Amino acid sequence: MAGCKTPPSSIIRQFETQTLESLTTDDWLALDALSHETPLPEGLLPRLDRLLQLGMIVRAGTGRFILNEAYYRFQNREETFRRLRDNEVCKEVLESRLSEHSVDGCPMGELEPLLTKLSRKEVRKLLEELRDEGRVHLRGEKRAARWYPGGSPEAP
Repeated sequence: MAGCKTPPSSIIRQFETQTLESLTTDDWLALDALSHETPLPEGLLPRLDRLLQLGMIVRAGTGRFILNEAYYRFQNREETFRRLRDNEVCKEVLESRLSEHSVDGCPMGELEPLLTKLSRKEVRKLLEELRDEGRVHLRGEKRAARWYPGGSPEAP
C-alpha cells in the first residue's frame, strides 16, 4: 500500500510463526484498518477478541482498540500511542461518573475535578467527542446544562 511502512521483522518476530500463519484475511484487514486508525467495518469486529488475546492490539477504551505499542514505537509515534490510550481512559472516567448520575445528570463542574491534569476546555472536548460517538448527551444550556450517559434520547 502506498504510504505504508512495512513493519520491521522485530515487530513480526514477537509473534510465533504458527500464530502468524493462523491469521485469517479478516484478521489482516482488521490490523490494516487499525494501522490507519480508521473505524473497523462491522464485519471485522468479531476478529478483535482473537487479536487482543494474541497481543497484537490493546484496548484504548470501551469498545476501542489500537495496535500494540511496538507498532507505534516502530513508526516513531509513541506519543500518539499514549495520547490515544490516555484520551480513551479519560473518556471512560467521564462515562463511569455519568453512569452514576443517569437520572439527574452531571454538570460540567462535577466532571472537571475527575481529570485534574486537563483544562476545562480539554474536558469539554472529550465530552463533545463522547457525544459525537453517541456515548453521552447534553440536556440544558449554560449553568443548567447537564451531561447524561448514552446517546441523545429520541424526541417524543
